[in-house]
Amino acid sequence: MSGSERVAATGENASCEFGLDRLVWFATQWRVAGITKRVLVVDDDVVMLRLVRESLAALIKCEVETTPNPEYAFELVLKKPFDVLIFDFSMPGIDGAVLYGLISKLYANNPPHGRRLPPLILMSGNAAQKKAQELLREPGVHGLLAKPFSIERLVEKVSELLES
Repeated sequence: MSGSERVAATGENASCEFGLDRLVWFATQWRVAGITKRVLVVDDDVVMLRLVRESLAALIKCEVETTPNPEYAFELVLKKPFDVLIFDFSMPGIDGAVLYGLISKLYANNPPHGRRLPPLILMSGNAAQKKAQELLREPGVHGLLAKPFSIERLVEKVSELLES
Protein backbone atom coordinates (compact mmCIF):
# COMPACT_ATOMS: atom_id res chain seq x y z
CA MET A 1 0.00 0.00 0.00
CA SER A 2 1.46 3.37 -0.96
CA GLY A 3 1.73 6.29 1.44
CA SER A 4 -1.24 8.16 0.07
CA GLU A 5 -3.43 5.04 0.15
CA ARG A 6 -2.44 4.46 3.77
CA VAL A 7 -3.40 8.06 4.56
CA ALA A 8 -6.63 7.56 2.66
CA ALA A 9 -7.46 4.58 4.83
CA THR A 10 -6.58 6.17 8.16
CA GLY A 11 -6.06 9.92 7.86
CA GLU A 12 -8.41 12.80 8.54
CA ASN A 13 -7.76 14.44 5.14
CA ALA A 14 -7.86 11.13 3.36
CA SER A 15 -10.28 12.06 0.60
CA CYS A 16 -8.18 15.05 -0.36
CA GLU A 17 -4.91 13.15 -0.65
CA PHE A 18 -6.47 10.14 -2.30
CA GLY A 19 -8.27 12.55 -4.60
CA LEU A 20 -4.97 14.02 -5.79
CA ASP A 21 -3.67 10.54 -6.65
CA ARG A 22 -6.87 9.86 -8.56
CA LEU A 23 -6.62 13.19 -10.36
CA VAL A 24 -3.06 12.52 -11.45
CA TRP A 25 -4.21 9.12 -12.76
CA PHE A 26 -7.03 10.77 -14.77
CA ALA A 27 -4.61 13.35 -16.14
CA THR A 28 -2.29 10.57 -17.26
CA GLN A 29 -5.18 8.80 -19.00
CA TRP A 30 -6.15 12.01 -20.82
CA ARG A 31 -2.57 12.43 -22.06
CA VAL A 32 -2.30 8.78 -23.14
CA ALA A 33 -5.57 9.10 -25.05
CA GLY A 34 -4.29 12.27 -26.69
CA ILE A 35 -6.97 14.37 -25.01
CA THR A 36 -5.76 17.69 -23.72
CA LYS A 37 -8.00 19.45 -21.28
CA ARG A 38 -7.88 23.23 -21.45
CA VAL A 39 -8.60 25.74 -18.67
CA LEU A 40 -8.86 29.53 -18.97
CA VAL A 41 -8.11 31.60 -15.86
CA VAL A 42 -8.85 35.34 -15.68
CA ASP A 43 -7.80 37.45 -12.70
CA ASP A 44 -6.34 40.93 -12.38
CA ASP A 45 -3.88 39.57 -9.79
CA VAL A 46 -0.93 38.15 -11.76
CA VAL A 47 0.40 36.32 -8.70
CA MET A 48 -2.92 34.46 -8.41
CA LEU A 49 -2.78 33.67 -12.14
CA ARG A 50 0.65 32.13 -11.81
CA LEU A 51 -0.30 30.14 -8.70
CA VAL A 52 -3.41 28.70 -10.36
CA ARG A 53 -1.63 28.00 -13.66
CA GLU A 54 1.33 26.22 -12.06
CA SER A 55 -0.88 24.21 -9.69
CA LEU A 56 -3.29 22.97 -12.33
CA ALA A 57 -0.58 22.26 -14.88
CA ALA A 58 1.46 20.26 -12.37
CA LEU A 59 -1.32 18.39 -10.58
CA ILE A 60 -3.88 17.81 -13.33
CA LYS A 61 -1.56 18.01 -16.35
CA CYS A 62 -3.94 20.22 -18.31
CA GLU A 63 -3.20 23.22 -20.51
CA VAL A 64 -3.83 26.45 -18.64
CA GLU A 65 -4.18 29.82 -20.35
CA THR A 66 -4.12 32.87 -18.10
CA THR A 67 -4.74 36.56 -18.59
CA PRO A 68 -5.38 39.58 -16.38
CA ASN A 69 -7.36 41.14 -19.24
CA PRO A 70 -11.07 40.18 -19.55
CA GLU A 71 -11.26 41.54 -23.10
CA TYR A 72 -8.38 39.31 -24.17
CA ALA A 73 -10.06 36.38 -22.38
CA PHE A 74 -13.11 36.92 -24.60
CA GLU A 75 -10.86 36.76 -27.67
CA LEU A 76 -9.27 33.54 -26.38
CA VAL A 77 -12.70 31.94 -26.01
CA LEU A 78 -13.37 32.77 -29.65
CA LYS A 79 -10.06 31.26 -30.79
CA LYS A 80 -9.69 28.16 -28.62
CA PRO A 81 -11.98 25.59 -27.04
CA PHE A 82 -11.86 25.48 -23.24
CA ASP A 83 -13.18 22.80 -20.90
CA VAL A 84 -13.35 24.97 -17.75
CA LEU A 85 -13.36 28.71 -17.12
CA ILE A 86 -12.10 30.25 -13.86
CA PHE A 87 -12.81 33.95 -13.41
CA ASP A 88 -12.15 36.39 -10.62
CA PHE A 89 -15.45 37.90 -9.62
CA SER A 90 -14.15 41.42 -8.94
CA MET A 91 -11.91 42.96 -11.57
CA PRO A 92 -11.59 46.54 -12.76
CA GLY A 93 -13.64 47.26 -15.86
CA ILE A 94 -15.29 44.01 -16.89
CA ASP A 95 -15.75 41.73 -13.89
CA GLY A 96 -16.10 37.96 -13.97
CA ALA A 97 -19.91 38.08 -13.94
CA VAL A 98 -20.11 40.40 -16.95
CA LEU A 99 -17.46 38.41 -18.83
CA TYR A 100 -19.33 35.15 -18.26
CA GLY A 101 -22.58 36.81 -19.34
CA LEU A 102 -20.97 37.90 -22.62
CA ILE A 103 -19.52 34.45 -23.23
CA SER A 104 -22.88 32.83 -22.40
CA LYS A 105 -24.62 35.00 -25.02
CA LEU A 106 -21.95 34.13 -27.55
CA TYR A 107 -22.47 30.39 -26.97
CA ALA A 108 -26.27 30.77 -27.07
CA ASN A 109 -26.17 32.46 -30.48
CA ASN A 110 -23.22 30.85 -32.25
CA PRO A 111 -21.20 28.36 -30.19
CA PRO A 112 -17.49 28.61 -31.03
CA HIS A 113 -15.90 25.31 -32.03
CA GLY A 114 -19.34 23.64 -32.02
CA ARG A 115 -19.05 23.04 -28.29
CA ARG A 116 -21.21 23.66 -25.27
CA LEU A 117 -20.62 26.56 -22.86
CA PRO A 118 -17.74 25.60 -20.53
CA PRO A 119 -18.56 25.50 -16.82
CA LEU A 120 -17.40 28.44 -14.69
CA ILE A 121 -15.71 28.54 -11.31
CA LEU A 122 -15.65 31.95 -9.68
CA MET A 123 -12.88 33.19 -7.40
CA SER A 124 -13.61 36.04 -5.01
CA GLY A 125 -12.00 37.85 -2.13
CA ASN A 126 -15.53 38.71 -1.00
CA ALA A 127 -17.50 35.50 -1.47
CA ALA A 128 -20.35 36.75 0.72
CA GLN A 129 -21.08 39.58 -1.72
CA LYS A 130 -24.73 39.43 -2.80
CA LYS A 131 -23.98 39.63 -6.53
CA ALA A 132 -21.50 36.72 -6.27
CA GLN A 133 -24.07 34.60 -4.45
CA GLU A 134 -26.70 35.43 -7.09
CA LEU A 135 -24.36 34.41 -9.89
CA LEU A 136 -23.98 30.97 -8.29
CA ARG A 137 -27.63 30.30 -9.20
CA GLU A 138 -26.94 30.84 -12.92
CA PRO A 139 -26.74 27.78 -15.15
CA GLY A 140 -23.16 26.89 -15.92
CA VAL A 141 -21.71 28.40 -12.73
CA HIS A 142 -20.28 25.51 -10.73
CA GLY A 143 -18.79 27.02 -7.63
CA LEU A 144 -17.19 29.89 -5.83
CA LEU A 145 -13.71 29.69 -4.36
CA ALA A 146 -13.31 32.22 -1.57
CA LYS A 147 -9.82 33.75 -1.55
CA PRO A 148 -7.60 32.63 -0.03
CA PHE A 149 -8.43 29.04 -1.02
CA SER A 150 -6.43 25.84 -0.79
CA ILE A 151 -4.77 24.38 -3.85
CA GLU A 152 -6.41 21.06 -2.98
CA ARG A 153 -9.86 22.65 -3.19
CA LEU A 154 -9.03 24.27 -6.53
CA VAL A 155 -7.71 21.01 -8.00
CA GLU A 156 -10.68 19.08 -6.65
CA LYS A 157 -13.22 21.48 -8.15
CA VAL A 158 -11.52 21.71 -11.56
CA SER A 159 -11.04 17.93 -11.73
CA GLU A 160 -14.72 17.31 -11.01
CA LEU A 161 -15.65 19.49 -13.96
CA LEU A 162 -13.03 17.98 -16.28
CA GLU A 163 -14.22 14.46 -15.47
CA SER A 164 -17.86 15.21 -16.25
